Amino acid sequence: MSESREEKRGGRKRTEVPASPLNPVKLELALALVLGVSLLLVAPRLFPEAGDQLLALAAYGGLAALWITLRARAILRRHRAGGEF
Repeated sequence: MSESREEKRGGRKRTEVPASPLNPVKLELALALVLGVSLLLVAPRLFPEAGDQLLALAAYGGLAALWITLRARAILRRHRAGGEF
């Protein structure tokens, strides 16, 4: 009657993976995507002209991509300097 936790899960041992140093960047990417979709839905009300909508979405996408790239590079540079990577 006293089965161990491993036996209850099919006899598999739990494998732990160390946290990625890029986890904060992943969260920021998710936030940027949510904000981008929100802007996509609101853009027709904010900008009646199609060209203005396209410009706003392109500007947001470019700035978001630049931000994510710079954050990822800074984190990777910091970890390489510390010898963790």
